[in-house]
Amino acid sequence: MTANEDIFLTMEEAESIVAADQVGMYDSDYPGAKSKLAHARLLLANRPKEVVRKGECLKCGLCCEKFPLVLRGQFVKETDLEEVQKSHPFFVQIGTESVPDSLELVLVFRCTNHNPDGTCSIYEERPELCKIYPDTEKSMLDWCKCGFYFEEEIDG
Repeated sequence: MTANEDIFLTMEEAESIVAADQVGMYDSDYPGAKSKLAHARLLLANRPKEVVRKGECLKCGLCCEKFPLVLRGQFVKETDLEEVQKSHPFFVQIGTESVPDSLELVLVFRCTNHNPDGTCSIYEERPELCKIYPDTEKSMLDWCKCGFYFEEEIDG
């Protein structure tokens, strides 16, 4: 391998090289080996990470009483209200809240199917949005103190 030759490694090859080096079994004496090891380490350090929801619902009902809506990765704005009312007629806007560490104001909603006892009157037929909420960290603001949380996990 020459100094100008491109190094191409699959993720599996990079993992194997780094693992071998960690246990002293990687032969770094052949030409280009140190570059290959450095490339493998860089590849692993920059591999894609996925944010995964973990935890469980505490059945407090707070997410039904006061929640921000996220459409297409962004908080719902006044200009989106017509779309929300058509697709989710049981969500009623109840005001605005500020986003922590931001000057942004978001619209907050409540669900008309949320009963005073904390249950959902259409639980078995609830929309997909309710089943997957919260689907992003962005949809969980400071007032959402639920049992769900998000963690980064390495893909692959």
